[in-house]
Amino acid sequence: MVVVETKDIFTLNSLKKLQKLHTSLQDNIPHLNDITSLINARNTRGEGESIIVEDLFDTFPRTQEELQKIKKTALNNKMYENLLFNTALNFTTIILEPSAYEDQETGNELAGFGEDIVEENIEFLSQNCKRI
Repeated sequence: MVVVETKDIFTLNSLKKLQKLHTSLQDNIPHLNDITSLINARNTRGEGESIIVEDLFDTFPRTQEELQKIKKTALNNKMYENLLFNTALNFTTIILEPSAYEDQETGNELAGFGEDIVEENIEFLSQNCKRI
């Protein structure tokens, strides 16, 4: 998961940067099964006895009016809250789903998780965050 902090996620500038980051991650991370952010989020809603599934962004907004419509739709979808954005609207996430790893020689999905693996030096996310 990538967490992005900004003053307001629902500005044209913030969404353009999010779109650029989303595309860059999608194009450059190997073995990625799926990537989800506000940029490609699905808007699922019920109408009568039907379930409607559509993209949150049919097209990227060009005007404040288009942006406000998308923002209203996103805020009304409780599935997004605290998953794709926080209640203060200053954090958004990009959820990366890696492809399942399988050792080509043994076919063992758990290969690579043994004790012989060198321990990684992982720094806290907050130390490496950059404000956009």
